[in-house]
Amino acid sequence: MHEIIIKAQSFYDAGTQKRAEQMWGEAINLYMDCIHTLDGFISEIEEEQDEAFRLREKATAAIEFIDDIRGFVNTDLMNP
Repeated sequence: MHEIIIKAQSFYDAGTQKRAEQMWGEAINLYMDCIHTLDGFISEIEEEQDEAFRLREKATAAIEFIDDIRGFVNTDLMNP
């Protein structure tokens, strides 16, 4: 496995840990680090390229998930 993918995976795993601890900002930062680590990564080995794509997609989905949680408003509780 390529060292860039290993580094990106460690950022992703740390972000998942922070998400489990409900530390949303830190989790988003770690997911973004994962994505930025993979920026420009090109490998001639198809498995590595697929893994990089999968990690990028998972990190992006996790950020969207956190944004959905942070943006949720229960309007029924807001109305008296």
